[in-house]
Amino acid sequence: MTRTDTSRRGDLARRMIARREELGLTTEAVAHRAGLAPSYVRYLENCATMPTWESLRKIAAALDTVPAALLGATAATCPEP
Repeated sequence: MTRTDTSRRGDLARRMIARREELGLTTEAVAHRAGLAPSYVRYLENCATMPTWESLRKIAAALDTVPAALLGATAATCPEP
């Protein structure tokens, strides 16, 4: 996959990248903040895959957000009680 080929990216990857870029962070900085290998964060950003819950929690914290936001949950998508 080339740098411009995003066809294999899933929604989680697109949200991770958008949030990382919004914060002005590099992939390496996110990995460092999350305590994960940079290669693993790059893999998550380039493939349609789901990390473990623990990894997702660490990435969300590194991106100053919550796992639900990276998964696409918003107030508009939550069901009424």
